[in-house]
Amino acid sequence: MTNFPDQFVVVRADKIDQPGMIDAQIIGHLLDDDLVIADMTELNPNAFYEMGIRHMKELPIIHMFKKGEIIPFDVKLYRAIPFDYGDPTDLKAARADLTRALVAVLDPDYKPDNPVIRARGVVKLAESATPESTIIQQQLNEVSRRLASVEDRQLLSISESSHVIDEFEMQKFLQRFPPTATTIVVRFSPSTQDDQLNNMISSLEGALKTVITKFAGYRFGKAFLIKLQSEPSAPELLVITNLLRSIAGVSAVNVQQWERS
Repeated sequence: MTNFPDQFVVVRADKIDQPGMIDAQIIGHLLDDDLVIADMTELNPNAFYEMGIRHMKELPIIHMFKKGEIIPFDVKLYRAIPFDYGDPTDLKAARADLTRALVAVLDPDYKPDNPVIRARGVVKLAESATPESTIIQQQLNEVSRRLASVEDRQLLSISESSHVIDEFEMQKFLQRFPPTATTIVVRFSPSTQDDQLNNMISSLEGALKTVITKFAGYRFGKAFLIKLQSEPSAPELLVITNLLRSIAGVSAVNVQQWERS
């Protein structure tokens, strides 16, 4: 690492020449070294096994992969640097990205992030979860399962895959900002263009303000999440949902009422 001569000594896992068992030496480096750079090219099983060890240790790791290859679902949501030996421009960009990643790792406030760290956070959340956060976590787990299924089968269309990803982002949002009252998800046709969708959402918000004043709206792809700020009565909720269903372009309206702790 020519840009960081004083911070790192590079050791390639396949070039360790010390006597002894190679796998034990590699694991020792994974457990003790300040930084690991993992090349996910060709989906090498050994590389992913070694990444898992590093993730469990919760130490800094930088993921890289050959441009054009599919990254497995488990690590797809995390930053990975693409590279292409056959394209000088891409290779230069990859070097720049790697340099930025190294600068970030050297920051005293840097905190690693990987699937294991997130999973441990989920376990801690489950141990102290309120009823509504438990529901959100269950929904998030279901969307994660569907995302994994999309990758495994690769049978869904682009629009269907995009819909699943939008759902995942919505559930992550609800997990981060738990609702204080009923939430409503308004869905639009996948074929709706962005400019049309923006006009529909403006119409929807205008109509909604005629029956309720305290709410917040958030767009996730072809869906619009409405977080009510106060709990409506059953008749009020019926009026709201019927109004939303009557708006042109709306394909579905889903209501979620949360149990309070």
